[in-house]
Amino acid sequence: MRYAGTIIFWLCKKCIWIFLTLAALSNARCSTTTQAALGAPATNAWITEHQSQDARVALRDRSEALPIEGTLLREPPAGQLSLRSPAQMRLVSGANERAIPLESVREVKVVKRARGALEGALIGLGVGVLSGIALGLSQGDSPHPDDCGYPCTSGEKMRFWGVLSGGLGAGLGATVGAAIGHRDVLRF
Repeated sequence: MRYAGTIIFWLCKKCIWIFLTLAALSNARCSTTTQAALGAPATNAWITEHQSQDARVALRDRSEALPIEGTLLREPPAGQLSLRSPAQMRLVSGANERAIPLESVREVKVVKRARGALEGALIGLGVGVLSGIALGLSQGDSPHPDDCGYPCTSGEKMRFWGVLSGGLGAGLGATVGAAIGHRDVLRF
């Protein structure tokens, strides 16, 4: 219980890594962009891989200002069932269902929350561990080792704060990363 006050004080006064984690995650917005060509096997493979996921489609025609959102389904052209043939996409959102030819698509974006949580946890873990190590080293050794409990030396403090702030950073990073998500983008 001796360190409960120290932990609360540290969380309130010295948790700059929380802001660093939030800034890193909000600026990172991890994404994977695939440049595509119509009818290319990579294009059809991307659409097949992301089938049945929520997607946002931006059209080449700028008259539709808002992107179209819905569940992405791969739809081969009429009479052709080959995966190598140029595909159409079908977006299903509620009662609306719309087939979109790839020629009219500028960009397709799929957000993956689980991958975003993993990336956020890794970023938060790194920032938390590094800031905890710096905090432990900056406190130095305690002048009277007989009077202190654990941790007394700067090495012990470094490990203690590194583990504590690393765990907190990973949790915060996973939460923020899941909210932001990882973006897979198919761009024509």
